[in-house]
Amino acid sequence: MQTKQQTFKPSATKGFTQKQVVDLIFAAAKTISRDINLRLDLIENRGVKYHGVYESGSVYGKGDIVTHKGTIWYCKESSATGEPGRSDGWQLMVKSAGRTRA
Repeated sequence: MQTKQQTFKPSATKGFTQKQVVDLIFAAAKTISRDINLRLDLIENRGVKYHGVYESGSVYGKGDIVTHKGTIWYCKESSATGEPGRSDGWQLMVKSAGRTRA
């Protein structure tokens, strides 16, 4: 969804009353605000969700993130039931660097 950017030209308002110009500006702002909100909804609804530690037997969906054996996994399928690292439904995000001593 691309919108054409327009620049304001004072000469374009000749013949309009001040109220008409203000109404046009508010209408444009409302349209822009609606477009921004639609884009935000698309972004937020495509997001990811962290589910904590992987639980065997749970069903995970696309965009779910779990930790498993010290690594972080992203579910890339709409329905993944297998264990991360042993199932094609998972993508490794962060590999464990091993344990460090304090």
